[in-house]
Amino acid sequence: TQTYPHYPGATAEELWGKIDRQLKQLSTYAMHSAQESISNRPGCFEWFGMDFMVDTDFNCWMLECNVSPDLSTGTRVLDRLVPDAMESAWDMLLSEPRSKPVHEDGCWELAFHGKAIKPDVLQKRFWLKKSLLSELRAGR
Repeated sequence: TQTYPHYPGATAEELWGKIDRQLKQLSTYAMHSAQESISNRPGCFEWFGMDFMVDTDFNCWMLECNVSPDLSTGTRVLDRLVPDAMESAWDMLLSEPRSKPVHEDGCWELAFHGKAIKPDVLQKRFWLKKSLLSELRAGR
């Protein structure tokens, strides 16, 4: 039986639950912080790559978030993970929408489901962003 000095009596399942909750929260924070920079077009999606570290107290730290993550292979781990992730992403994207999608192999899970943003609100945000960027570029 594995023991964890900082968490006597904790099971691996309990500690993984702690890690899982933190990863979802950090991912949600990253997406919220970038949402105004992402073009929201119907039928399109963005692929983000996030790197995390877990310390000895099972606290998670986001190291980086990439808009265009490297999906190349070349190591035994990546040779296995990347094709599976790509295949299950397509399976998820092409399946019927569900309130809490989980791919059957556990590769993908919905971490946050926000309310839908109406098209007119998106349009207003787009023009506001465009206006503000124009003013910044003009030095106003």
